[in-house]
Amino acid sequence: MLATQNKHRLAIVGFGDLGSRLMARLDPSHYEFGVFKRSRIELPFPGAVCFEADTVSGRGLEALVGYQPDTVIVTLTPSEPSLQGYAKGYAQAADQIVKRVRECSSRPRVIYVSSTRVYAERMGGWVTENSALDRVDDYARLLIEAEDLIRDLSLQKTILRPAGLYSGPSRFYLSRLQRGFKSPTEPPVYTNRIHRDDVAAFMHHLLQTDQKWAPAYNLSDGNPLAKHEIEALAAAYFGLEIETLATEALAAPPSHKRIANKLILSTGFELTYPDVSQVYLAN
Repeated sequence: MLATQNKHRLAIVGFGDLGSRLMARLDPSHYEFGVFKRSRIELPFPGAVCFEADTVSGRGLEALVGYQPDTVIVTLTPSEPSLQGYAKGYAQAADQIVKRVRECSSRPRVIYVSSTRVYAERMGGWVTENSALDRVDDYARLLIEAEDLIRDLSLQKTILRPAGLYSGPSRFYLSRLQRGFKSPTEPPVYTNRIHRDDVAAFMHHLLQTDQKWAPAYNLSDGNPLAKHEIEALAAAYFGLEIETLATEALAAPPSHKRIANKLILSTGFELTYPDVSQVYLAN
């Protein structure tokens, strides 16, 4: 299958929310879209084609070779948040995808979406793309195993490591508060976030840029908030009184880190959501 003249052929493997947000940004007069999902779906994008493919077993991924993409974007999600789920959904799936990418005579560029969970930092220090990786924690190790498969490709490629994804005010932090406990203010335990639209926007930015891609990019707003700060924002937004709640006693210091984003900003990219607090204060 040959690309329509002058159109960039984009394959999105593991198509989901991020892929949908990216496609909504792209001009169909400049791009062709091939979507690879476990189940075929109707796509609300002109000219988009959906291929039924299972990334874990590899069934249906041969269509990627026939599609001959110019760029492959891989956004994987495990079927369950267990070690077995990570092994199949990341490491095994990446292996299946890499095998088919190597067979593509089009020699596509590859953008692989991973996670900041791969970093070894646990004491709240700042993390850059060059920080040590965690090959001890089993979940992180499986994420890194998938990254290593992508790194071994002799093609232009990059690995995106998003922090916690959000798209609006979240009830995620309310569960602890509703049980009657809030996080301590000292020592602060940092959380890192990136808006889903900013992830899609950065992928779009990479597709358009003439700059050489870095081996990896941290996707974060660069403005870590302590857990007690984001709990206060969520509580105020959803109308939950927390002043009288007991402070949770921690048996041991929790693992946390602060994700730096200087590299993505150095490419000329601008965040639409540079601070997660703005979505809670918008009203």
